[in-house]
Amino acid sequence: MKLPDLDRGRALGWVLDVVLRLAVIGFAIEAVLAGPDDPRFAGKGIAMRDLILAGGVATLIVPILHFFRPRWDRYPVWTDVAFLSILALDMAGNSLNLYEQAWRFDLIPHAYGPAAGLVGLLLLGVRPWVGLAIINGIHVLLEIQEVLGDVVFGTSNVNGAWDSITDLAAGLTASVLVALAWEWLHGRRKDRREGHRSYSEAR
Repeated sequence: MKLPDLDRGRALGWVLDVVLRLAVIGFAIEAVLAGPDDPRFAGKGIAMRDLILAGGVATLIVPILHFFRPRWDRYPVWTDVAFLSILALDMAGNSLNLYEQAWRFDLIPHAYGPAAGLVGLLLLGVRPWVGLAIINGIHVLLEIQEVLGDVVFGTSNVNGAWDSITDLAAGLTASVLVALAWEWLHGRRKDRREGHRSYSEAR
């Protein structure tokens, strides 16, 4: 029997959700087994961070919200996919040593993270410009955490002030573009509905 498009879409979302969760767990296990002397992870505290991400609140944000928000009719699987993809991309960058080998690869996850995070919030019904403030505020806090980690624990995740500035600028730019695109698409849908209503009334 052929499934409706909506059901196929949710099925794909669940498949991606499971794959991303397994990927996050796999990257965390790899970082722990590789040890702190592995050149991909050396001096970054990646193993501990990945364990916190894989087993902590970062991967459970949407399930926790869903548990305490019974008014949601269905689990927001695509929001979960958006959030998990942020973690998976960052972990994959470390596992594949892209942060060290690819020039300014860090701009990709720093741009993708706020953009995907904003999409996740928009799918929950958060207004674009409110979501924009939330997601970039979180991005700033994470960047501060990296800087403080370097100062307090002697890690080497940030390469000076310019590194932080460009990372934050990439995230802001990408998320603003997402907000603008979302508003544009919403406006087009609204115009089509109003046009269809006017045509029906005219008949």
